[in-house]
Amino acid sequence: MNRIREAAEPLPAPSAPPGPAVPRTATAAAVIEASGFPLITPTLVRFRLKGGRIIAKVSRSDVAAAFLAPPPERVVRRLLEAGEVTEAEVRSAAARPMADDLCVEADGGWLSSTADLPTLLPTVLRLRDEKAADTLMRRGGVKWRTLH
Repeated sequence: MNRIREAAEPLPAPSAPPGPAVPRTATAAAVIEASGFPLITPTLVRFRLKGGRIIAKVSRSDVAAAFLAPPPERVVRRLLEAGEVTEAEVRSAAARPMADDLCVEADGGWLSSTADLPTLLPTVLRLRDEKAADTLMRRGGVKWRTLH
């Protein structure tokens, strides 16, 4: 578990002093798969705010909704107060969803309480479309260009 946590923590920016935590190597992950997370953790939020990309494997619609939303404000505030992220990092990721992509897993062998794929996938796709529409509206709608 510690190796996974270490890989999920990005390298510090070149101008930033090394943190007091685990030493970083050049093999730190730039993209991770977050599988089995029932909620968004501070480690995931820090990774995302530092510019990491997340592919979330989800088996419930509530978890999909959390990964399609921006990082939870309370977690971001805690990380900012602890000096683990900067104001600039927070601003740059404020409207970005936690995950760059989702993998929907339904009725897997070890998953006994999830919906079947024909039920879960359309729900997650609808959530994705709603979040995309909300983002477009916040940004002033779709801008159409006419090509000549």
